Amino acid sequence: MFKNSWQVVGTALATSGLLVLGPTPVPAENMSTFPTSVTTQTQYRLGDPIDMTFALHNPTAQDYSLLVWDTPLEGRGREAGSYVKLRRGTQEVAYQGRIVTRSATASARSYRTVHAGETVRETVDLTTAFAITQPGTYTVTLDSWIRDVVTGSAPPARTSTQFTAHDLAATAATFEVLPGGEPRLTSGAQRRQANEKTAQKAKFKNMSDGQERDLRKAIPKANNLVDEALDELDDNPRSDEYERWFGNWKESRYDKVVSIYEKIGDDATDATYDGDCDGEDEDLFAWMDLSDPNYIWLCTLFWDLPISGEDYSMSGTILHEESHFAGTDDIEYGPEECEALADDHPDKAVRNADNYSFYADDVD
Repeated sequence: MFKNSWQVVGTALATSGLLVLGPTPVPAENMSTFPTSVTTQTQYRLGDPIDMTFALHNPTAQDYSLLVWDTPLEGRGREAGSYVKLRRGTQEVAYQGRIVTRSATASARSYRTVHAGETVRETVDLTTAFAITQPGTYTVTLDSWIRDVVTGSAPPARTSTQFTAHDLAATAATFEVLPGGEPRLTSGAQRRQANEKTAQKAKFKNMSDGQERDLRKAIPKANNLVDEALDELDDNPRSDEYERWFGNWKESRYDKVVSIYEKIGDDATDATYDGDCDGEDEDLFAWMDLSDPNYIWLCTLFWDLPISGEDYSMSGTILHEESHFAGTDDIEYGPEECEALADDHPDKAVRNADNYSFYADDVD
């Protein structure tokens, strides 16, 4: 029998301490935590939307503004993000949703104020980012954190070096998918299908002539960055630059770094670039969808970048995006944060996209 009831599984209280660096710093004795939960229906039919509702509660007497990056609070038109993991039984279901490249500075629009005593909720459809093709028992788990928390209203702007992170408990919900329909296409698959129907093979879409000219200069530079990185890795595997961006040398990590660059290769030449960023927020340089290989959306900030250079550039951003197709994640953004990641967590540094673009710029 098909049940339409809702369940709450895994409601939890985050236990990590919250040290707030904001307009009004919070003393240690007033550290706060945010209870979170995820809810689903108990059953869905195959082919139906599968809604997951995330809730976060502020139990304190103080308003907080939370950076929504890579959390359900980002609210991308019900599209699910990489902040959740999905399993069918014991088998992980691959994430096929959006991966974005961000500025290291967050604007006020990227914060959401949660007032004292308030509970905020966002509902996303898991089928937008996960190909749920078979009946079975599924478990969705929140795998996210708040990158920055400040007291009171949202700050005008904050750089990643000012961020104070707050862990969120790994809450989970279990649901059953019953037979009864055709599997839904992920959002990326729908966009790819729409692009195929238009039969447009152009590499450059929805951009001015000047933007296309700049991009034509940046693409070969991105390919050259990959070549230079591979040459340097071969010639000087234990260089200061390697340690700066990927941490202390270890053969398995080094092999992974080489493998990522080799997978990127000259893919920038084969990509389609779309200047219509789909109304994305002002903190983005670019984004791509894991289920739509070699299709890259370029946002407003991208066009303000130099074609090449240290830190952020057009060519480096293209390399960053292509690295996602080779298996990288977005763990940290910005040079200082990425250097710290290499120092403290080299296993994560070799999985972080920005580290690859910064290393390539450094050895170019």
